[in-house]
Amino acid sequence: MNRKVRWGIIGTASIARRRFMPALLKSDKSEAVAIGSRDPGKAQVFASEFNIAEHYGSYQEVLNDPNVEAVYIPLPNQMHSEWTIKAANAGKHILCEKPMALCAGQAQEMADHCASKGVLLMEAFMYRLNPRTLKVKEVIENGMLGEVRTMIAQFGFTINPQDYTRLNNTPGAGALMDTGCYCINISRYLFGEEPVAVIAQQRKHEEFDCDISTSAILEFSGGRTSLISSSFETGFRSAIDVAGSEAVLRVNRFFTPQNEGVIGFTVETRNMQTHLFETDAVDQFLVETDCFADCIREGREIPLDPHKDAVSNARVIDAIRHSAESRCRVEVEKS
Repeated sequence: MNRKVRWGIIGTASIARRRFMPALLKSDKSEAVAIGSRDPGKAQVFASEFNIAEHYGSYQEVLNDPNVEAVYIPLPNQMHSEWTIKAANAGKHILCEKPMALCAGQAQEMADHCASKGVLLMEAFMYRLNPRTLKVKEVIENGMLGEVRTMIAQFGFTINPQDYTRLNNTPGAGALMDTGCYCINISRYLFGEEPVAVIAQQRKHEEFDCDISTSAILEFSGGRTSLISSSFETGFRSAIDVAGSEAVLRVNRFFTPQNEGVIGFTVETRNMQTHLFETDAVDQFLVETDCFADCIREGREIPLDPHKDAVSNARVIDAIRHSAESRCRVEVEKS
């Protein structure tokens, strides 16, 4: 049996504590061996909580640890590029939280650098490998909806006004970067192509130079569209609707489903018949890390072309920002 992939964690962010580590503790393919924080006390507490052997008072010390094979980067968005480049230089494989980069140019630089160093780089869109997501894609590709004409993707919730991780003056802050990137990603995945243009509108935070909500129309070929909505000022919503010429597919709690039991989605046909599709619930973070570990151990490529996907997603984010600022329709940069 292959030995477990040994992970180092760069930072003690909430998502590392609430999602990543609980998943890793359930894995028979991965283990955490080091945690780093700029606050040595936080690193020590985190290590004690999850029984991690090494704790360091800096991120660089995690990269210097020869026992670490892969790193998880849950740092604030504006720090992703710097520490991805440094991790690649140290020969570590990298699972980087979304959005991977602040812009398409930065994403391309990160992807190219990791490729040149021979390390894997994956943007952590954990929902992509969920069996329910794969089933949604299968139902659409099998033609049950007919010709897909339009979709709606929503991800929003109300946050604490003092949540300065999400609300600040850095380029990585705001709803578009936090939840809108998911809506863009699923739209591109289900349409199976890149949008050609966007029209967007943002509502800015009263104190900080970042958006508190963003809505956009993504234009795809043939006049097809996806309406995306990301927000920090609404009740919780995590859902997609995909409408075709023959039926409509609906999924609630799409990006954040339960980890146990059964989850599903419905397809309602033109003659008002409703079909229920169900899959076993999974820990999306466990599926994600196990896939990454398999790719490391087996020396194979990560599914879904993560480098190209990350750059393409960032291009749409760039276009949405430009459109919101200019109040004009903006074409998405082509690859």
